[in-house]
Amino acid sequence: MNIQQLLDAAEPASRYVPTATAELITGLANAVRQLTKQHDDVIASLRAGASEKAIKAALDECSEFLDRDCIMELNGISYEDAAQREIGAMALHDALLRQGATK
Repeated sequence: MNIQQLLDAAEPASRYVPTATAELITGLANAVRQLTKQHDDVIASLRAGASEKAIKAALDECSEFLDRDCIMELNGISYEDAAQREIGAMALHDALLRQGATK
C-alpha cells in the first residue's frame, strides 16, 4: 500500500473508531498530505536550481567563443567579421544568463 492509498483509506476508517482516534487519524493524514506537497515543492526547486547551475557552468566553459581573437582563429575570418560574431555571441550569452536568473 502506498501513501496515497493510506490517505484515501484514512477518512473512511476514521468513522469506525472513537472520536479521539478519528481526530488523530485525520490529523496524521493531513500532516502527510502537507509534507508530501512540501517535499514535491523542494524537489522541484532543487531540480530548477541544478538546471540553472548547469546552464551557467556550460556558458562559463564556452567563454573562449566570446573572445574576438579566438573567434577569428577558430573560424579563419577577418578581425571585423570576428567582431560582429563576438557581439552576437555576447548578446546570446547575456540573454541566456538573464533567462536562467529569472527562472
